[in-house]
Amino acid sequence: MFFVFNFALFNFFSFFSAHKMSNGTRKSVVVVGGGPAGATITRILSSKLNPTTTSLTLVTARPFAVHLPACIRMTTTAEGKLEDQVLIPYDSLLVKNNGIIKVARVTSIELGKDATGTVILSTGERVDYDFLVLAPGSEWEGPLAFPDDRAAVLEHISSWRRKFENANGIILAGGGAVGCGPSFCFILCLTCDNNQC
Repeated sequence: MFFVFNFALFNFFSFFSAHKMSNGTRKSVVVVGGGPAGATITRILSSKLNPTTTSLTLVTARPFAVHLPACIRMTTTAEGKLEDQVLIPYDSLLVKNNGIIKVARVTSIELGKDATGTVILSTGERVDYDFLVLAPGSEWEGPLAFPDDRAAVLEHISSWRRKFENANGIILAGGGAVGCGPSFCFILCLTCDNNQC
């Protein structure tokens, strides 16, 4: 996946370099999605693009990134207060403040002529693009179905912690990261005395 990501980014820069400023106007790059892929692409672009010739916009549903692997544990226990580390603000994402971040959901994308277009946001705002990068991520169910607002996310986390605390039993299906992560947390909680692990 790392190879595919780097190859795609290389191709993007090659294409962009060949087409930028072709008509003498300032170009605009819009990245949709502020998860791991979208945030990484935005950070790299903000360090490479010249703000006098190209504008950069990240459109993301939340004013913070969510580190999903750590969320598995965060939703099961308050130990370590992981929400302070897992909900990562975007305040240092852009290199030298090169770009802007718009917090909204994308409701539609209108295609224009010559492969340009407009991204329509849930706020009603329209963001024109010359280059569009789609990295919308995934929607999850259950404990990882986080709302967009920070206060609502914190309440969601508390609600799931109470559910796990009050459960008579828990069944985990699957041996992937989502299944194994909580299993490990639960085993630690059951086998450690007075949190002395």
